[in-house]
Amino acid sequence: MPRQPTLVAKDLLPTVQAEFGEAARLDRVNGAFAAFQVPGPAPNEPLELRVGWAEDPDLRSLFLAEVGILRQLRHANVIRLTREGVLGEYPYYLTSRPAPPLSDRLWSDRRLPVVELVSLIGDIAGALGYCHQNGVVHADVNPRQIACGRDGAVLDGFGRAASFRLFGYLAEGMALGNPTYFSPELCAGEPLDGRSDIYSLGIIAYQCLTGAPPFLDARDLVRVRLEEDPPTPIFTSMREKRLYGIVRKMLARDRETRYESAEACLSALEDLPE
Repeated sequence: MPRQPTLVAKDLLPTVQAEFGEAARLDRVNGAFAAFQVPGPAPNEPLELRVGWAEDPDLRSLFLAEVGILRQLRHANVIRLTREGVLGEYPYYLTSRPAPPLSDRLWSDRRLPVVELVSLIGDIAGALGYCHQNGVVHADVNPRQIACGRDGAVLDGFGRAASFRLFGYLAEGMALGNPTYFSPELCAGEPLDGRSDIYSLGIIAYQCLTGAPPFLDARDLVRVRLEEDPPTPIFTSMREKRLYGIVRKMLARDRETRYESAEACLSALEDLPE
């Protein structure tokens, strides 16, 4: 019988501490890896060690596929792999410790100022454009996968991208993700391209602009995504109205009428009047 992931991760802690220092500690565990905070090059710069704990061959392959994706991506707004290797029998990679996720900020503030939101959308659109140019559809763009730090927003969480690349579908044992941010084509089980990520980023932008996502009821998710447009908010400032025009196009139900690329979305943002 497979061991529980938290027990596996706790058993790994002494090995991690022996390799990376006694200050290492277990941070969290998910379906594909256990994350440890380990000492970095400076006292206030810890690193994050992600260890592929899973004994299931598919989940192990999934972790290695995610490592492969991160190995090929080098962009200021994409989480960066700095080292990889094997710890005992488990593969791992190191990355700089991510800043707190956007979901934490939205939990406390609900909305973002327009200037900050434009910057965030621009950072992530730039990251997505780079990913798409390198053949990677993220497929899981949501506020938990966006780290918000002093140097801008960083895109994380490439497990679903690895699953679609490796298997063509979501691997058994992976979390299903947050359907609030799914595109219509993802809900319908259709093939994905970069425009699916643009839609998901549009949901985030709508939420940051209005205080809530446009669709909250997941019980009839596919029908709502395929048949309904987001409610049109009421804005008081002209800049919010103009920004919403961009968001509305990102959220077009028919992907043929969305921005054709993340670069086109980014260009529209750059043309937004001050």
